[in-house]
Amino acid sequence: MRGEAAIRFSGVSFAYGSTPVLDDVDLTIGAQQMVCLVGPNGGGKTTLLRLALGFIEPLRGRVEVCGLPPVRGRRRIGYMPQQLEFDAQFPITVREVVAMGRLNGARPGFMSRRDRTVVDEVLDEVDLGGCASAPFGSLSGGQRQRALIARALAVKPEILFLDEPTAMVDARSEARLLAKLRELHSRLTIVMVSHDAAFVANLVETVICVNRRVSVHPAHEISHGMIHELYGDSMKAVLHDHDAGDGSGHSHG
Repeated sequence: MRGEAAIRFSGVSFAYGSTPVLDDVDLTIGAQQMVCLVGPNGGGKTTLLRLALGFIEPLRGRVEVCGLPPVRGRRRIGYMPQQLEFDAQFPITVREVVAMGRLNGARPGFMSRRDRTVVDEVLDEVDLGGCASAPFGSLSGGQRQRALIARALAVKPEILFLDEPTAMVDARSEARLLAKLRELHSRLTIVMVSHDAAFVANLVETVICVNRRVSVHPAHEISHGMIHELYGDSMKAVLHDHDAGDGSGHSHG
């Protein structure tokens, strides 16, 4: 239900060896909220995601996903990486990539009728049903991003993690992605990592600035000056007009 906590960090600190990465983080992301994590490389954004997924444990504090410890709650999370590391010549189809989202401990190579139905549904949802049998390596950048979103949706998640969803896509694909994420927001909590302030300002409600410590801002408060002061030139700091929801007038800085 909207307003409940999807992800909660309470007094969380983490370090890699003697190098502190996060310090006393208190953060609540509500159910069906759409937020973006921003900050410099090494500031702790990926560490926050890994903590929520239960891949690492905090040195201090507590992390909850849908009220559960991360190792139990992560089955409710669909994750889209920035890009899939693969050999472009490897003969894997779009359908097979998306079907990876249905493994969830199942026997490799085994697909139930329900699994096949879900894969078909999410391929259609991202408008890739006609490409299901195509080699994944033959897709454009925008199509690959949509295929990876479909793989994340195949989990049937309550929470969607997106790592740099606008990386390596053109303006038209970015506008299409923006429309799709707005649609998904009606039923999912969405947490993005992005360096594209233009995309962020047009999409999310809340920006979470991560640089060892965490601060939370309404998206409309994020300005060129704040981005430059906190993060230098590590973000694309060209903001859209908030009324330009169709992606028109887009430019990259």
